[in-house]
Amino acid sequence: MRLRSYRRHEADYGLYDADLGVVMSDGVRPLTRLSDFYADPASWQQRAAACDAPPLSPGTFDLAPPVPPTAKLLCAAINYRSHGEETGFEPPKYPNLFARWTACLSTDGAEVPVPVDEHHGLDWEVELAVIVGRPLYNADAEQAQAAILGYTVFNDISGRVNQGRANRQAKGQWALGKNGDASAAIGSDIVAADALDADNLRLGTRLNGETMQDGNTRDMIFGIADMLAFASRGLTLQPGDLLATGTPAGVGVGRKPPRFMQPGDTVEAFVDGVGSVVSRIVAAE
Repeated sequence: MRLRSYRRHEADYGLYDADLGVVMSDGVRPLTRLSDFYADPASWQQRAAACDAPPLSPGTFDLAPPVPPTAKLLCAAINYRSHGEETGFEPPKYPNLFARWTACLSTDGAEVPVPVDEHHGLDWEVELAVIVGRPLYNADAEQAQAAILGYTVFNDISGRVNQGRANRQAKGQWALGKNGDASAAIGSDIVAADALDADNLRLGTRLNGETMQDGNTRDMIFGIADMLAFASRGLTLQPGDLLATGTPAGVGVGRKPPRFMQPGDTVEAFVDGVGSVVSRIVAAE
């Protein structure tokens, strides 16, 4: 099953709300409001399987992030062995998680501005993101695995100047370099957890058509269920919360010489079987 988040042109939405539909061979069939879906994901998943609403007409809607405005966006740092090697970081003993805000989410085709302090430009980080479908607190890996709603693609676009300043002042402080405007590029589709093998997925990025990253989730240090269980011992995960599971080798800061995205560039992040998200880099106003 594949679900898609969107906003109809003529509809009236609350702050950050959207609709969710079922992707069928004939198009996207409307299901319910995004906020209603996350109030009872299990019930809506059953209804989605039998959805017979007429498909939306092309050109009558825009894509939207597939998580609610209340979502916690957790991201795993240095969770691919290859990425740790290219950046000189030792493998962490525990999942190294940092947070993003939903206000920085953007969807396919969106413009991502380069912050004024990021004089080098922006970096790319393709990630497989997992969306939680039921509450999790103090869970074990088996319970965490059962709570996975599905997967989407995520580009953890990063400002390395601000990230580096923060790290020099306080190790592990990531927020400013990881929350630039529109810098969390996310796919609008959710692919059901039972539809693919998340432990063996190819993922990568293309910058202006040139391959920058080409990795596989087999390279993860910590598995998805283990990371969700770890997070649930420190906070309660709710339906709609998201975990971006880390990035493989090939980021700009790890290259010799480093390479970054400039205004006019286009970057595509993809995960096989899940989808892709394209972002257009622009100058800050």
